[in-house]
Amino acid sequence: MLYELIEQAQNSLISKASDILMEMRAEYHFYIDNQKREAIKSLTDALKINPRNHFAYRSLLEMHKSQHDQVAIEKLHVDYQDLSNKE
Repeated sequence: MLYELIEQAQNSLISKASDILMEMRAEYHFYIDNQKREAIKSLTDALKINPRNHFAYRSLLEMHKSQHDQVAIEKLHVDYQDLSNKE
């Protein structure tokens, strides 16, 4: 079911669909496939493309928290202060 949603988002012409697609794929890789590095890289890339992407920020923050990576959490807060203030 999740994979079908990913495929549907990929085929969508809505501009936000590409952001959502990157996040869905990253979360799938992180939580289902256990490809944590790939997932974190994907969300980091998504934030580089769109530094205002609150959903990618929140997903990446939760991934770092689940791994107890305090250094990465602090870096994320510093690099994306505007998004950090919205928490």
